[in-house]
Amino acid sequence: MIFLKRIFFVCLLLSISAGCVTTTGGGGTVRFDKLNAYEVALSPFYLASHTAIDTDHAWHMTLTVSSGMPIAGFLKPNQMLMESFTRWIYSLNPSPGKVLNVSGERAIDGACEGSYSGQIQMSTGGRFTGELTFSEFADDCSLVLGGEVPFEGSLDLTSGLMSAELSMPPLVAKLAEEEITLKGDLQLKFNAFKGEKQASSGTSDMVLSDSDGVRFELEDMEFSWDHNGDFQKLSVNGLIDFANMGSVNLVTTSPLIISNTPGRLVTAYKSEGTPGAGEPAQASHKRRLPFSGALLFHGADDGWVRLLFGKSTYPDPGFFWIDTSGNMQSMGTL
Repeated sequence: MIFLKRIFFVCLLLSISAGCVTTTGGGGTVRFDKLNAYEVALSPFYLASHTAIDTDHAWHMTLTVSSGMPIAGFLKPNQMLMESFTRWIYSLNPSPGKVLNVSGERAIDGACEGSYSGQIQMSTGGRFTGELTFSEFADDCSLVLGGEVPFEGSLDLTSGLMSAELSMPPLVAKLAEEEITLKGDLQLKFNAFKGEKQASSGTSDMVLSDSDGVRFELEDMEFSWDHNGDFQKLSVNGLIDFANMGSVNLVTTSPLIISNTPGRLVTAYKSEGTPGAGEPAQASHKRRLPFSGALLFHGADDGWVRLLFGKSTYPDPGFFWIDTSGNMQSMGTL
């Protein structure tokens, strides 16, 4: 597919209530310009390269994705941890009054490569501790997780409500040739008895670092994943502190709608190799991409940046617009 680079005016139907973030973390709030506005807008999905020559990160990302190289932002590790933990719990078939005690490992293969397994010990009152172990696990051929993630929490043995805190002490991940370190915790709430067709919620406090140091930090970032229908609905709200840029407040003005059926076919690349010259893996995988919804980022001086997804006339999901309080607009495809 050929991507056309262009900047154009986009008529957006959602109303904006812009506000100024008062935090002073990371050197104050972000004052948006062309360079950082696009980087901030795409941070949920794309970790912008420090060495990128093209300052239009929307376009740079389009080139990166169309080449088949994997991408990931702060949504990806949180989503992977949430789905890995909840699906592993569901696989244990918990039921009312049942005390879980799985001392041996129970491995679950990834859709792309690798696997993860878990151990859990639960008291008669429902308190539990345990550990997830990731072994080169990549669910869609992008971010690869490896290492141990301890967890603890409680299960209401009557209603099935489970509260768990997963720790990254830290957790090492790979994105193509780049090594990423994740540190912090993710608190989850869901019903262990109901299975996957339900809504779950989480709060993430995470620091993401690479070879250049800390890239950004999530502070009390709230997630809501709703798998009740044919489509996944995702909402995310909280504070992002970008290294060398400052902080922004993120609000979901319209939930992101993501098909549970994988969409665009993406060629997988091995995690080894030199930058820009990854070697194609044998398998390909279809990624799940948004086709509706909007995220609004508030910065300094009542500045704002919005990332809006839409079906448009394109047959594939992941088509997005970016617009800003500074009258900058851009478009692209995840």
